[in-house]
Amino acid sequence: MTTLGLIVIPLTVYAIFRPAFLPYLMAATMPLVSSSALEFSGNKVQPFFVAAIAPALLLGLRRSKPSNLGLLPVTLVAFFAATAVALPAVFRGIPVLVARGGVDEQVEAPGQLEFTISNLAQAGYFGLAVLVVVYFARNPPKNSRFIAAGFAVGTLLNLWALANQLIGIFYPREVFRTSLFGIHSDSYFNGAQRFSGIYSEPSMLATFSVAAGVYGLFALGTKTHRNAVGVFLLASNLTMLAMSYSGTAVAGGGLVAGLTVGVVVWRFVSGQSRVRAEVMLLMIVAAVVIATASAVVHDYAAALIEDKLRSSSYANRSGSNAFSWDLFLDTWYLGAGLGSSRPSSFAMLLLSNVGLVGTGLYVALVGRIALRARSIAEMRPELWALIGVLLVKVVAEPNLSNPIPWMLLAACAAAYSSGVDSEPRPSNTSTRTTAATGGRAAHHSSLPGT
Repeated sequence: MTTLGLIVIPLTVYAIFRPAFLPYLMAATMPLVSSSALEFSGNKVQPFFVAAIAPALLLGLRRSKPSNLGLLPVTLVAFFAATAVALPAVFRGIPVLVARGGVDEQVEAPGQLEFTISNLAQAGYFGLAVLVVVYFARNPPKNSRFIAAGFAVGTLLNLWALANQLIGIFYPREVFRTSLFGIHSDSYFNGAQRFSGIYSEPSMLATFSVAAGVYGLFALGTKTHRNAVGVFLLASNLTMLAMSYSGTAVAGGGLVAGLTVGVVVWRFVSGQSRVRAEVMLLMIVAAVVIATASAVVHDYAAALIEDKLRSSSYANRSGSNAFSWDLFLDTWYLGAGLGSSRPSSFAMLLLSNVGLVGTGLYVALVGRIALRARSIAEMRPELWALIGVLLVKVVAEPNLSNPIPWMLLAACAAAYSSGVDSEPRPSNTSTRTTAATGGRAAHHSSLPGT
């Protein structure tokens, strides 16, 4: 048991008896992607999956209302577990990218497929993660502020690590950076130390910071989030992204930023949204900063991309994705089984592990929940953070057991099942307008919560 385990396990027991505390515990463990709470036989269990035992038990011990998800979660877990057990036997001996071997080494010398403890572990983690989603769907919290608390915990811990890197204050690095491959050594870009925070590598920090930053942006101006929280999350995580010198941050963050700006502008131009004063002020400030620093930003991104394209890391990660596509084809679109192979891209992980059917089931679950959450104004920070983190994962973060997208999906599932439409109530003026137009009125939501 690790130091974090000594903290998380008692809190998990407490949450079983005080379920109202459970959303905050799950959200607080969400950012701890590179940390472990339990260690045994060379395996390390993240705090999130230790805490996930509580909702799994509560689903069996407490009566709760049915969710609107139907049999999709059960089908998904059953299919993924079946691939983990059956497909390594069916395709035994074919070349795969063994997770414990590391991407760089495995691209050069792939391992051979065989059933291992990794298959069982990944099936177990996946089942627990889906149970968390089902629990929140059946037991919706009164509000979604627990997600803000989770992102705040992760951001504060990363800022603590940043203060240690800049001014040398005490920071227990060994407590948080205990990933499967150990504590990674520091890396540098143009002589500057790349910041990775509580994570084992800068790309994992980029995954968290993109999600937290997008959440902060869309939290601005919403009814259930204070603007100060949104500004704190957005500003802090943009700063850490810049200091990570991560190709994932540039590629994934740029993709998310472009999509976000495009959607916001389109909704504003099409008349579907109006802009609150504080949001307009933030947009103006951001435009001035970008215009002023455009040359600096361009040089930074260009140098980082050039360095990445020249590196063996880029070649190996691109090679791992190409290898995984061939694996998908060679296994007749079935995949090699959950936990059998680990490329660099999340999309390639799904296709090469659980095949076309498994990928379709996963997309169906995410899509079903996301489409419902899209119509609920107060859930748009969670929804856009989910979209953001999934886009980054498609670029360069393959872990299916990463707690961040699962917790965001659980929050959206809670809104999906609650059936609460939290769009702002019409004012007296809009009510009179509705009456005058025969009961028809256009609804306008405020940006950026579009």
